Amino acid sequence: MPRGNYFKDGYKGVERLKEAFDEVDGIMVAADMQGIGVLRALKESGKKVPKEVKVISLTGHAIGGMLETAMTSMELPGREMGQRAADMILEDIEAADDEKPSVQHMVFGTKLIERETT
Repeated sequence: MPRGNYFKDGYKGVERLKEAFDEVDGIMVAADMQGIGVLRALKESGKKVPKEVKVISLTGHAIGGMLETAMTSMELPGREMGQRAADMILEDIEAADDEKPSVQHMVFGTKLIERETT
């Protein structure tokens, strides 16, 4: 499956939101790159961030803090999550058919980094 253009996806997402809703006061994106597209579309439409629309990203890349309007983000422990997922896959592969690991529920900590978009 080809990867999308995250900047363009964020930009187009704002256009779709404007078509579907009269007013939007907050937008949550999966990644900072989508957020950059959202910020561009909001700026071009004359919307003030964060006064009229707040924007938050679910990934805390360093780029979000370097933007002209620094983006608020929810930092997820991606490395820890990836390592645990890889460990679980290896456990499953290495286990005998009659000794497969049981389903696990995991909770990872997050950290809200408040910046200028909220």
